[in-house]
Amino acid sequence: MRFGGMVVSALCTAARWSAAGGEAVFVQDGKVVDLVCLEAEAPWREEEAAVVLRHSSAIVYGGRAPAGGDVRIRLRLAVDRLAGSAATVVIGDGNHFGLEGAHGGMFLSGPLFAGARLRREPPEAIRDGRVFDLIIERRGGRLSFALAGEKLLEVADGRPEFGCIGLRPWRASLRLYEFSAECEAFQETEEAMEEQLAQRALWREQARIPLVDLSRETNRHVIVAAGTEAVYQGHPTTALLEDGRTLFAVWTIGHGGSCGPSARSDDGGMSWTRIDERMPESWFQARNCPSIYRLIDPEGRERLWVFAAQGPAGPMPRIVSEDDGQSWREVPPVGFPCVMTFSSVLRLRGGAYLGMYHAGRDRRAG
Repeated sequence: MRFGGMVVSALCTAARWSAAGGEAVFVQDGKVVDLVCLEAEAPWREEEAAVVLRHSSAIVYGGRAPAGGDVRIRLRLAVDRLAGSAATVVIGDGNHFGLEGAHGGMFLSGPLFAGARLRREPPEAIRDGRVFDLIIERRGGRLSFALAGEKLLEVADGRPEFGCIGLRPWRASLRLYEFSAECEAFQETEEAMEEQLAQRALWREQARIPLVDLSRETNRHVIVAAGTEAVYQGHPTTALLEDGRTLFAVWTIGHGGSCGPSARSDDGGMSWTRIDERMPESWFQARNCPSIYRLIDPEGRERLWVFAAQGPAGPMPRIVSEDDGQSWREVPPVGFPCVMTFSSVLRLRGGAYLGMYHAGRDRRAG
């Protein structure tokens, strides 16, 4: 199916459901019954009596969306490579119940969970690829989540429609054995997402961003820091000095992990030297997606700035170099609560800078 220019790939066979209400079955006995994905190719396959989901960004939805009222979702699944995977269960538009994030704990994201906290490690019963049941239930305006028989969360849910139910594997591999929903009425997932799909198509049409794929041009690749099966080198950003040849790169260990890793190139990126030891000791306690910028103050003095999302002294910590990266010092944090720090900093006509960052849906910008 095609909605608003986006491809919807759906596989539907012998679904047991009722538009007026009852039960909708999406996966049964490890076989696909009714799943939908917004990718051109469905990121699942059936193997060893399970539906296996592996994809870094795709969300796989049940083919029917509960329309409203009381709802009960049942999933029987197992998670391989759970640690730091950011695998989530998705409800409606942008609400994520996270099984384990970069910091080793469960997490919540989206307006449905505004003000709620889930500060705990995943239960042992869902680790190491063990099969477990996840029950999501809405009764009388309260939404609860139970993992392997343990109730972990309950929040208020006054939404008139429940919305689509999906799974996002991210860096994990999910094995689905059962996936079903019970409610008073259903609608097609594609219909429930029509407005969302149309909005995304509009953004894509308005942006018209050209795509340049260098992934296969290996002769142009330079490895700055090689990852391993156990070490994820992630979220790099770079800054170029005025000479057009001196480059700096900063990144984290792990998804949204600790800052500190950094490197310098004096030949336009053809070779690199690690400079971690130049960073302030406290900087290794900062976390999540550091970004580096070369900024010029009103007197014309250049500085290199690195910002991160969280730190022991407060939100949006930062360090600065006033000698082209030879030495660095920490200064007081910016103080803006955020999910990610400045992803873009633009110089305005008067010489001031405009910084844009991810404050989060349930946060107000500083």
